[in-house]
Amino acid sequence: MSKEHLGPPENEGSRKVKWVLNRVEQNLVAPANIDFPEKSREIFLEKIEDSNVIPFVYFNHYDLGNGIPMAILAQNFMDLANKARGPEFPFSGFLMPISATLPNGKQGAFMQEALSPANAELFLKKYHVTPVECITKNDRIKRNAEGTNIKLMLHIARMTRDRNGGIVMFPETSVEGGRRIKEGPYKGHRNGLQEFYNNMNEIIDLVRNTFGRELLDIPVGLWGPNILHTDSRLPTLTCLHTLASKKNPKTLINAKVGEIMLHSDMIKEIAAAKNGGNVTEEDISKHMRGMVARLLPPDFLPPTERR
Repeated sequence: MSKEHLGPPENEGSRKVKWVLNRVEQNLVAPANIDFPEKSREIFLEKIEDSNVIPFVYFNHYDLGNGIPMAILAQNFMDLANKARGPEFPFSGFLMPISATLPNGKQGAFMQEALSPANAELFLKKYHVTPVECITKNDRIKRNAEGTNIKLMLHIARMTRDRNGGIVMFPETSVEGGRRIKEGPYKGHRNGLQEFYNNMNEIIDLVRNTFGRELLDIPVGLWGPNILHTDSRLPTLTCLHTLASKKNPKTLINAKVGEIMLHSDMIKEIAAAKNGGNVTEEDISKHMRGMVARLLPPDFLPPTERR
């Protein structure tokens, strides 16, 4: 085969990023401690049998490396969905909104390379998770990103129309929760779980009100040490020491699947708590945030909620 058919040569930076990604996936994330209660599996199988139901899996976000355990769990849900679905509506995978400033390099060369087409097969081929760019609140405020999220919404619209997939996302839309507090009485503590932003409610509205589908809400709590620095986006010392170790893989990532319920049932639950009052988008965000919070250990909650 001639050299021109081999594609561009892989540079040193690409090889290092690929090595880290593969080692993180094999040594840190694949052996992760995943708490997926049998009752939750049964509920998922029962609800997902209806092809009008779209699974909506949402996680807390403290590390740029959280995308890999997210993809592994998404694969678990995909396998279960295909057990319940008939051949008419086979389940093909999940869409994963990611910050639009990650692949364009505004959040560092390491993450840009990690999300390059050459490395995307880790998500696409192995876990059937498709990253789709989304301009987040932080992208607009901190990184001067412009434009709309039409591309993301079109992907979700097609998937919802065809009823052949689901959505996995980080509603916090940043890793602020994984950063350390720099001063005051809680200095050194993580910021903890952050607010859920409107990107989530826009997606919910599209699926439920535009297409008339039902969402199956699936909260997941993630915790463990940082694999990537929240500022530099480079591997942490904890990550590198573990990856370089010749000992057995060490479980650093923990995930817990929470209470699975239809979105319509969740709204009824919120309305009942308000004595029949009108349920707002803010109510929905707070409730879903609370569903994740109850899954996390105290040190992953905001300091004021740990007492």
